[in-house]
Amino acid sequence: MLKDISKFAKMDLQNTMNRLLEVVYMDEKLKKQIFKK
Repeated sequence: MLKDISKFAKMDLQNTMNRLLEVVYMDEKLKKQIFKK
């Protein structure tokens, strides 16, 4: 039971981190596009 919870917590944490990285990455790309114009 506890192992399952920790496994889900780790997956959730990874998903959250990936989403944050995606947002930051997209933000960087948008900034570059804006500066190019």
